[in-house]
Amino acid sequence: DLNKYLNKYKNKKNFENEKNIIKKVSEGFTRGVSQYVLINYKLPYKTSNAYMKLWEIYASVPQLLPNKKQINVFHLAEAPGQWINCTRHYIETKRNKVEHYNWVANSLNPTHPTNVAKYGKNIFADNYGFLKKYPQKWLYGEDETGDITKGKNVKWFKEYMTNFKEKTQGEGIHLITGDAGMGSGSGIKLADLQKIDYAQMCMVAVCSKKGTNCVIKHFNYL
Repeated sequence: DLNKYLNKYKNKKNFENEKNIIKKVSEGFTRGVSQYVLINYKLPYKTSNAYMKLWEIYASVPQLLPNKKQINVFHLAEAPGQWINCTRHYIETKRNKVEHYNWVANSLNPTHPTNVAKYGKNIFADNYGFLKKYPQKWLYGEDETGDITKGKNVKWFKEYMTNFKEKTQGEGIHLITGDAGMGSGSGIKLADLQKIDYAQMCMVAVCSKKGTNCVIKHFNYL
């Protein structure tokens, strides 16, 4: 346990240094790896903490992305699109049989009045141009807010994915990813984080078929 380890250093001068080192390794490791990759490798897309986490998962569990002609992926809470970047690059370099990475995505609708009133005009930036270039691929549910904690939107997604399965001759979604979060800070309520976790798993349950894989971020509440 990290806290028990750090307690041993409370009365020592190097406590803060030791704490920072451990914190960087245990919590910020992927950020350091991301910076290293940005400096030392020429990649078509910029890496981030989230990018490196997902790449590690793909590399550790390669069966998440089948090596077939078309892969259908649903990205939850995806804007501005780093997991799309990561998935696309992994497929381009590690899946030689894949001809079409067929993705759809969800996020809060950045232009919906309800979201603007609640979060402001700059919920997130369209850093990679996915929102502007592929508006038809972004799914916002029945009320167009994109809020997956609302039951009516979850039902809408269930119907959408049922139709999607029919359109893909029964293939449906092969992989669902979820990177939902609320930033950082002491003002975040535990109940809100739990609500997001629950909503993501509800979405996986209603949008998947037998054999669908998922990679969903969850929070440590300790």
